[in-house]
Amino acid sequence: MTRARRPGAAALGLALALSAARACAAEPPVVRCDQRGAARLDGTPAPPGTRYRLAGDLTLAAPAVPAGWTLARCTADLALFVRTDEAHDAVLSALVSRATVAPWRDAASFAAEVRTMFQRANAPGPQHVTTDAIAATTMAGRPCVDLRRSGTATDRDKPDRDAPDPLVTREVSRACHLRDPAHPGAAVLVIVKLSATRDPGTLGAVAQGFLAGVDLPPPGLTPRAGPASAP
Repeated sequence: MTRARRPGAAALGLALALSAARACAAEPPVVRCDQRGAARLDGTPAPPGTRYRLAGDLTLAAPAVPAGWTLARCTADLALFVRTDEAHDAVLSALVSRATVAPWRDAASFAAEVRTMFQRANAPGPQHVTTDAIAATTMAGRPCVDLRRSGTATDRDKPDRDAPDPLVTREVSRACHLRDPAHPGAAVLVIVKLSATRDPGTLGAVAQGFLAGVDLPPPGLTPRAGPASAP
């Protein structure tokens, strides 16, 4: 009976190196919005699969569908992506933002605070949006509130355009309370929004895809953020 030969140290080292190389190749690149000089990234293309890191180990993936997104803003507290569809006179935006809310009490109190926060964002002006639905959910074990909002928005920046006025506005949002003992008011907002001459009915799929790419930070890694706000 012949014994199987054990791999030598050189062969074993080569196998481990190849395995590590394949793992690195499979991992998407990570763009650090939480580092000095991140502002230079504003206005650059956001290739599908690219991951972005905010402060406190909050990470997210660039929107993948539809293609053609731009990173409009990249800071330690937020990442904003925009996609313009000239053919259909539509603008999509996708935002992830760190925020500060009241310390956790219960699901009902958090839902009420989130609703109030978005209502305050509807100040008198060119945008008139109302909340159509609100529901409790969870994300990575954290309590969240999902909102669907719709309405109209006046495009005052382009008064001579041929598009109808006002524009249709649709919005899918999620607010998650991190319930972090080290930072009792830490929260994360995700907002995906459409402004167009008509509703193509695709916002739900875009929002779900974007939400799937957001990874909430582990407890204890959430530095203090600014007050919560909804654009």
